[in-house]
Amino acid sequence: AGINGLSGDTSPALGGDLDVNGFSFTSKDSDDIIFTPIGTGSIRLDGVVEFKRFSTPPAAFAGGMYADDNNNLYFGIEES
Repeated sequence: AGINGLSGDTSPALGGDLDVNGFSFTSKDSDDIIFTPIGTGSIRLDGVVEFKRFSTPPAAFAGGMYADDNNNLYFGIEES
């Protein structure tokens, strides 16, 4: 008989491009946002990629990417 809301669809699939209309992807309760391609898929970022900037870079954190005010990029190493 169908569903009454998006929360009822546990595996939604888009039939076209998703326009977020100026809004952001966010998570509840400080959860991670994970993009996971299947198989040999990749995550492609087209356009300008902006990193969070810090006047004084923090200590490296696992998997983190950020920039300082001088456009130096920092990449944290994920511990296994």
